[in-house]
Amino acid sequence: LEHLSFYLVELCQTAYEALKFKASLLCASSIYLARCTLRISPAWTTLLQKHTDYEEMEL
Repeated sequence: LEHLSFYLVELCQTAYEALKFKASLLCASSIYLARCTLRISPAWTTLLQKHTDYEEMEL
């Protein structure tokens, strides 16, 4: 999960379009996508929401 999340964040750094988003949103989205890809359920927990201040719909 950790390595996949880091990889996804690195991919965002190479995309010019991703620069308009906050780094915290990109990181949270990377964690969410990694959890979805690895079929970890639930993909977004209340604990993740609490620590990131992002709801699942914002990602």
